[in-house]
Amino acid sequence: MEAETATAGPPVPDRPQLPTPPLGTYAVPDPDDPDVITLWRSTGTSLTPWPPGQRWAPYPPRTSAAMPRPERVAARTRWYASRYWPWKRAVVNAILADPQRAARRFADLVPDGERPAPRVEPLDSRRQEAADRAARADWAARALIAATLISRGWSYSRVASRLGVARSTAWRWARIAAEDADRLQALVLGAALDDAAEGRPD
Repeated sequence: MEAETATAGPPVPDRPQLPTPPLGTYAVPDPDDPDVITLWRSTGTSLTPWPPGQRWAPYPPRTSAAMPRPERVAARTRWYASRYWPWKRAVVNAILADPQRAARRFADLVPDGERPAPRVEPLDSRRQEAADRAARADWAARALIAATLISRGWSYSRVASRLGVARSTAWRWARIAAEDADRLQALVLGAALDDAAEGRPD
């Protein structure tokens, strides 16, 4: 199943076995807020948020650094069991209740240029991990570009046209990059280091 980026802290507790929707892309309402539509990509073996780097799931509550580690782990385990996994199960159930409708909703909401490349079969875990890292880095680079251009006086419409995305997407990317630039830069740098380690040319 999908692994979302979590806040720093103790390891995430073991996840329950949730069914994975068929290969494809899906959009379903947030279980906590039906007015928010969450976007997902299934590889057939895992379910990940779309676009890469997005987190739709609730965040774990912050714990005090002064709290002993066993207590932090116990609190985090209770939160995942009572909050995160029921939320995630509700997302999966919503997709599986009507996969075709969820797929049509994704297609209606996401422009062609912002959709993942189609795949005819699931990737093995190693190739999937590499593909996901590359996708996250690409998204992070484009979000950083959006934020930079906005800071230099470009309009959201102009940025959207330059990047080939919807104006609302350019606005969302710029906002995320402005608030979390360090994380996005780390994603881009990490992908560049992976490429260098594997000897791939630019």
